[in-house]
Amino acid sequence: MKNTNTQTKKLTFVFYVENQLSRQYVHFDDIATGVLSGEIMDTDTNASTLAGARILLSEIHSELNQEMLIGNQKVEVYSSGQQDLQNKLREDWITLWKHTEYYELQEFLCLQDLYNTNDLSSYTYLIKLSDIGLQNLTLLRKVSLVYSDKLTQNLQSNKFTVLEDFNNLDDLIDQIQKFNEEEPNRSNTFIQFINKPSGWESFVKGRSFVPVNAIYKGVFKRKFEHWFTFNVAKGEYPDNELLNRTRAIIVPGSGAGAWEDIPWVINLRLFLNKIYNQFTHLRFIGICFGFQIMAQTFGGIVKQTEGRKKDPHFHVIGNEELTISEQINQEQFFKDIFAEEINTLFINKGHGDYIEFLPSEFFEKIGESNTSPNEIAFSKDKRMLCFQGHPEYSFEYSRRLMATFSTCSDKSHDWNQHFQSERFKELFSKPNDHRKLVQLINNFFRNY
Repeated sequence: MKNTNTQTKKLTFVFYVENQLSRQYVHFDDIATGVLSGEIMDTDTNASTLAGARILLSEIHSELNQEMLIGNQKVEVYSSGQQDLQNKLREDWITLWKHTEYYELQEFLCLQDLYNTNDLSSYTYLIKLSDIGLQNLTLLRKVSLVYSDKLTQNLQSNKFTVLEDFNNLDDLIDQIQKFNEEEPNRSNTFIQFINKPSGWESFVKGRSFVPVNAIYKGVFKRKFEHWFTFNVAKGEYPDNELLNRTRAIIVPGSGAGAWEDIPWVINLRLFLNKIYNQFTHLRFIGICFGFQIMAQTFGGIVKQTEGRKKDPHFHVIGNEELTISEQINQEQFFKDIFAEEINTLFINKGHGDYIEFLPSEFFEKIGESNTSPNEIAFSKDKRMLCFQGHPEYSFEYSRRLMATFSTCSDKSHDWNQHFQSERFKELFSKPNDHRKLVQLINNFFRNY
């Protein structure tokens, strides 16, 4: 079946320097439009962060990192070896995914100001450079400095981004800086948990790694929003003041089991139970482990799959068809996205545990599959929406990621062998409904 999730979005970088007297913008003299840009693609799981890191490495420098842009590290001029690597980064996803700077730049972009058009067709990162950062860019590309009107004209005339309510880049950045100084409130503040004891810095080349923080911010974050990240596996938690100002919390996947009695998992279950009852304005999104720990917290039973019992690296993988209940079609947040009633959805799967029992007094089951009796659930009070699968993974990204998962069991680390196998072609013979499901999640935690 043809993959229908191929629509791309535009991504543009605006680099600038400023002092008390002026603000100037980087113009790339060796680019006809003067602006560094690219596309957010399905292979990036449609995440601005992943696309941005890919573009920066392949178009500016194959060994670029955040210290070169905002810190005190000076770049070395290209060697032939770096040029060869840069070409590979453009063409080969495996080389890119095994490149350490790819993950560092994703985290860097998570911290940068982001602007998007209202129709989400284009995104722009606005990156303030240090003096050294500007010097580094001049070594790598032919650049000059221009004022707001010049670069704004380039952006608009080449349709990279539409500033919509703003006259020029100066107006936009002034408004963003003003927003950053304001206190968070329930209309614009979101919390994302990380459920991993270590981050990208522990990445070992050749092994699979899921950049959870970058994926969720790249897929879900919008302009003029405050996003806060807490690694609960390291004991990091939001305080009551922030929780009171927050609209929604996303609890993503993890390598741990929601049923395990390890300290940080126990503490997370206790914390979720406490804040769910104490802060009744909060909305919750649970994905994979996030769904499982919500279920375990509120009376459900989570168990290992038979495959996981035999192999600690086993995952149920592929794009799987879910059967959807009639009642969810009547919910307005669902009807907003699916104009007609549906009874099936396709979602990417990548899990080793499953929810055997879901308490009906707390949850309403709205999806099931051949591999899991509880695929999607909605809390009875309509504050929580959970998925066993991964709606945040696009069709092409999930194929690649699940190939890296599969090599953990055979310890070959030959990602391409699995990616090209007949087994993978069968598992991913149908597209998933990634774009619709992302819209559904956004509609749920922003508008209801």
